[in-house]
Amino acid sequence: MTFATWLALGIVALGVLPIVAHRLRRRHANEIHFGATSLIARSPIDTRQRIKIDDRLLLAVRLLIVALVAMLGASPFVSCSRLTVMRTSGASVAIVLIIDDSMSMRARLNGETRFEKAKAGAREILGALREGDAVSVVAAGAPSRLLASTTGSRADAKIAIDALTPSDRPTDIDGAFRLARSALSQLAHADKRVFVLSDITDGHDGAQMPDVEGAQVLVPLPELVRSVDDCAILSAHRRGTQASVEVACNRASLGEKLAVALLDSKGTTIASVTPPAFGDHTLVTVDLPRGTLEPVKVRIESIDAIAEDNELPLVAAGAPRPIALVVDPTTATLETGGATVVEQALRALHPGDPIKPLATMPDDERELEGVSGLVIDDPPGFTPEQRRALKAMLDRGSPLLVMLGPRAGTSPIGATFEPVLGQQPRWMTTSSKGVDEQSAEGLLGEGATGLVALGAKNRAVIGYEDAKTMTTLLRWQDKEAWLLKRAVGRGEAWLLTLPASVDASDLALTTGFVGVLAAWSEEARKAAGATSIAMGQSWTFSNVRTVDVKNGTADVVREAGTYRVTPRTIGAHTVVVDGQTEIRLATVAASELDMRPRALPLAKEGATAGARRASIDASPYIALLLLLGLVVESAALMLRGRSDAADQPA
Repeated sequence: MTFATWLALGIVALGVLPIVAHRLRRRHANEIHFGATSLIARSPIDTRQRIKIDDRLLLAVRLLIVALVAMLGASPFVSCSRLTVMRTSGASVAIVLIIDDSMSMRARLNGETRFEKAKAGAREILGALREGDAVSVVAAGAPSRLLASTTGSRADAKIAIDALTPSDRPTDIDGAFRLARSALSQLAHADKRVFVLSDITDGHDGAQMPDVEGAQVLVPLPELVRSVDDCAILSAHRRGTQASVEVACNRASLGEKLAVALLDSKGTTIASVTPPAFGDHTLVTVDLPRGTLEPVKVRIESIDAIAEDNELPLVAAGAPRPIALVVDPTTATLETGGATVVEQALRALHPGDPIKPLATMPDDERELEGVSGLVIDDPPGFTPEQRRALKAMLDRGSPLLVMLGPRAGTSPIGATFEPVLGQQPRWMTTSSKGVDEQSAEGLLGEGATGLVALGAKNRAVIGYEDAKTMTTLLRWQDKEAWLLKRAVGRGEAWLLTLPASVDASDLALTTGFVGVLAAWSEEARKAAGATSIAMGQSWTFSNVRTVDVKNGTADVVREAGTYRVTPRTIGAHTVVVDGQTEIRLATVAASELDMRPRALPLAKEGATAGARRASIDASPYIALLLLLGLVVESAALMLRGRSDAADQPA
């Protein structure tokens, strides 16, 4: 509260005046007639008696009046507030409530989590809606979800808000805004609002908040956008008799006295180490005591705002499987020399992961048994032996990326593009400058910007029948397919309609190319039986009958014969695939440690505030009580006057 508030409330101190007045007040002593006193001369002294306090009811009323005067003086400065919706000329509104249920929302502010504050704010806004208003509810934890489609029923929206629980997902602001745009695009309301109840921290530090055409974007709870301290375990693997623990903090000074401890199944510490110079990110090695058996947990002792990311199970680290490359160095190498552009991009994405360049496409399927995935650049087609090797690899679940180039139109006799394509692709000229940016939002987000102008004069075009059976991930600006995929066996075959050659286009020089390789390589890492993934990613299982999660919290979705398991919380998950049990680990997404918020939406000229803290003015009610107190005091004085008159001697 401000100084003026305390000054107004200080009037309560004047309540001591009625008490002093009552203590000092004198009244006539009661006279008792005694016959013998008539023989004594009358004394002129007027005797009075001092009492401690009398008329207690009157004193209480006066104290109450003083308190009410103080409250009345302070009422302009003190108010009870809640979120409400301001309206333009009283018209109905259409709103989208984006509620962030990511890991960073578990941070506590004044004893309450950000997530709890966000839900409370959503309920307040919901309570301000009226008949004719429309509301949608979107959860911003990755992947973003539409919890309640556009509806006029506040009860349905309230059920969706109440059912939302905190999770360990990363923040997906961009995905939430795509859902908000879709929810508002079909509505006829002139007044549209998007309320973002989030800390708006998603690793895109300083980036401008997304916009929704025709709608106001509002952050009604700016107190959520407050940076907090946090440390987290990003990975914990057991290698022989040692535990390798990757720990990160969003502020380097937090790691100065941070301790990493290993705990047995009973929660007893069996080993501990304090890194001498921690910094904001480090890899800590802890020796396991002899005879240590699993399960073992890793815990960091840190004073931070989020406790849920300070513990993680220790899992065995398997040897990473290589990604094989069939890329011609004469066409896919920069003038500066070195490795091909595909190999350089993959090494930058996954430092330390093995890469296996191959001179030619293998004819023997055994040569592909140990790979996690295969990239083929500008193939002229596949021979029968190569097709069998590819089919065997895809059946095992390892993905394939084929980048079509000029050789696609000159396949030798007997060579086809099966099992990827049933028809021969064509290499032809193109008038499109690059990729349709809107089609890339779901896969690449902001990374699609670099693919808008590729400088390509030619491109590959696949047959109509093949296009119908494949999923188009990205499109050219003329709506032709740019990147496609299809399920083959337990794996996926991805098809790119441009080669990696720097002479054919600028594709290999763009950040979008790295984004495409990142999306595909994540599928390769998961298919390789990766024991752990970061939150926000999913495990996929193709051509299986049943998938169930016995231990852990995850969403299981089946799409076109493929199961996708997306964990909601970090930790170990027991996944049963066709009766076979697998232990998978979900870890904290590194982006959730970045507590730097995105830039708030810019205020538009002439725009009114879509939500505000509505103050409840209590002064009329206090004035009414004050008037009542004065009436009671007057009545008490009248009664006391009559009582004093009755006590006087006749």
